[in-house]
Amino acid sequence: MLLFAVEVSPAHIQIDRLSHGKLVYAPLLACLVVCVWRLLDGSDQVIAMRVALAALAGSYAVHVLGPDAVRALGWGTDSWAYQVKVGLKEGTELSGWVLLVVALWRVGGVAVGREKGSRDAYRTGTGDPPRGAPRPPVRPRVEASPMGCRQSGRG
Repeated sequence: MLLFAVEVSPAHIQIDRLSHGKLVYAPLLACLVVCVWRLLDGSDQVIAMRVALAALAGSYAVHVLGPDAVRALGWGTDSWAYQVKVGLKEGTELSGWVLLVVALWRVGGVAVGREKGSRDAYRTGTGDPPRGAPRPPVRPRVEASPMGCRQSGRG
């Protein structure tokens, strides 16, 4: 949400005008990487997460280093080289975000499905209660005998 707010606000333009403006985003992005890494580590989506984070890191590198590289090669902002740089940066950023969202969605869906399955199994008496759920009182078992029904544990 914060990244969206920064992109649509005039703050984005003011930050980019600074000589070190693009580096302002580095701590926020590093925090994002650590959080996502901890969240998805050990899941079946680790490869998608790593590819997504690599694409986002590549996009950030092109964003920071690209304009200077294009200028050093003698091209301006109206050249085809600059447009290739923009396409590369935007494409890697979009692919990184899409991969990351899909990986998070799949991990979240599995966790929700696992929790729902646990609740359903608990309700039907075939599983343990979900974490944090109180256990119901144990009901006495009713046994049938030739002399009639009696509760176990009573004489």
